[in-house]
Amino acid sequence: LDIAFPKMMEFTQSDNALLRQAAIYGIGQIVEKLPDAARPAMGNICEKLVAVIQAPDSKSEDNVNATENAISALGKVGFIYGQNKLLQNVWLKNLPLVNDEEEAQYSHKLLCKLIKADLVECENNPRILGSTNHKENLGEVM
Repeated sequence: LDIAFPKMMEFTQSDNALLRQAAIYGIGQIVEKLPDAARPAMGNICEKLVAVIQAPDSKSEDNVNATENAISALGKVGFIYGQNKLLQNVWLKNLPLVNDEEEAQYSHKLLCKLIKADLVECENNPRILGSTNHKENLGEVM
């Protein structure tokens, strides 16, 4: 992890879309499977993922799979580390995922899990639907 993780972070900015996609997928897996190991780099991870997502050509045919991996990984970061504004302001606005089936399934299941949590468990700390009687972000969700 000491060698691989810094390289993954570096390769999130690679000109090679396949290398960028693999690096972002790896980061998402580390966040999901080893959250304590990735926690110190959370800010840097978010910065790199958002840069990929917001790049002007992020939705081009060459880049869309890396972008969807970045969106999915950002959802993992937001969920695991409780970054509600990140979930609401970046992740949610980039759903649905339509090109990468595996990442789409993960992200859409996460969305359902977060909606359920908003309605059942998080009355005072909504993650997705927003704070105005669970209606603030309802349009985005739908």
